[in-house]
Amino acid sequence: MNIPIEDSHDQVIFKDIAALMDLPPFNRSLMDGYAVKAEDTFGATDEAPKILKCIDSIEAGSFSEKTIENGECIEISTGAPIPNGSDAIAMVEFTDRENENEEYDKIYILKSVAPNQDVALQGSDIKKKICYF
Repeated sequence: MNIPIEDSHDQVIFKDIAALMDLPPFNRSLMDGYAVKAEDTFGATDEAPKILKCIDSIEAGSFSEKTIENGECIEISTGAPIPNGSDAIAMVEFTDRENENEEYDKIYILKSVAPNQDVALQGSDIKKKICYF
């Protein structure tokens, strides 16, 4: 039975709704900061920061072709896709930057992060499911 959307209040759907794609459709950043390998940040503090080389920048709506290797990071905006090789985000609030005008900056990580920290994993909101009714 089909009813108009304006008459659907307090109605219950008795069949699964099919999702044609995962949401988010890729691993994405939940914060502005730096995409990192979490292990590169372990033990970082204000007094003993970990220093990483920033190799690229990703704005929301764009991708990076670069893969993060040990000792590297990529600047990332909220909502941007996580680059290959990274598994966490170091929030910009817990970082410091040197040489902002040079091609490759030194990024000081002032607080360690855990794997998947501040990352929305692909399909974490809605998992792709195809139903045939």
